[in-house]
Amino acid sequence: MVLNSKQTFMYSLVYRGEYYAKLFSLIGTAYGAGDGSTTFNLPTKEGLASVGIKSNDSDFNAIGKTGGSKTNAFTLNGTADFDISGDTMSFRYKGSNSWTSNWSKNISIGSNQSNKNLTSGVQLSGSTNSGSILQPFTVTNYIIKVSETRPLTGAIVNQQSNSDVNTYSCDYINNRNTYSTNEVFTGKHWIDGKPIYRRVIIHNALDTTTRVATETIAPNSTLSNAWCVGGYVYYATNGYTYPIDSNIGCTVQVSAGYNSITLINNNSNSRTLDFYVFIEYTKTTD
Repeated sequence: MVLNSKQTFMYSLVYRGEYYAKLFSLIGTAYGAGDGSTTFNLPTKEGLASVGIKSNDSDFNAIGKTGGSKTNAFTLNGTADFDISGDTMSFRYKGSNSWTSNWSKNISIGSNQSNKNLTSGVQLSGSTNSGSILQPFTVTNYIIKVSETRPLTGAIVNQQSNSDVNTYSCDYINNRNTYSTNEVFTGKHWIDGKPIYRRVIIHNALDTTTRVATETIAPNSTLSNAWCVGGYVYYATNGYTYPIDSNIGCTVQVSAGYNSITLINNNSNSRTLDFYVFIEYTKTTD
């Protein structure tokens, strides 16, 4: 047998009841109560054979019962003795009182029989007691297949967690797909293992006279990396949006070291534009 998570040898192992509730409901503490409160024992099979439960036999009518013996003395109901004289073997018997007065049951063993070398006068004696013919046993009624149900000990969290048992809340999962002017954890990690955050930076009414504006990426943070993943400019006069692209004279410069982005409006039509920039970044503190 190859042992795995579904099988176990029955060597009086101690299991926790809460993890093996179905097994405990079947055998309870019939094979031992463990620590008396939270654990229970499997039947021990060390040196024991299994006997099936039998309700109408008092020796086998409950699981956990044991019995039998490795050794037993089986004896005669009395005492016998024998004697060899020449080619004749004679027997006599002692009952509850005394030896029979004479040798009897004479048997000729013949001059050429190999068993003539038996030693005379060997006495066989014993009592009237009877002994068990059962080998050591324990009463069982199941082949045990182990299936552990271990309860969760984690927590529902609303922020990034490296735990193996915690689980994220629905709010947290939904927030990962949210574009916000507040910082959002994307659920992704950079090549150095650091979590990646996202933030939408808005700068309104940048005209071609002012031309340049600067915005902070992540207030009160020090950044490891930062990059622009997209964005657009909005022209309020006609309600059009355009991609941030040098072809229309609008560009974004990102500086992780300065924790800032620089917005540049060189639009050839001298349009005043609103910038919407999607920035992702990692922090030195993670």
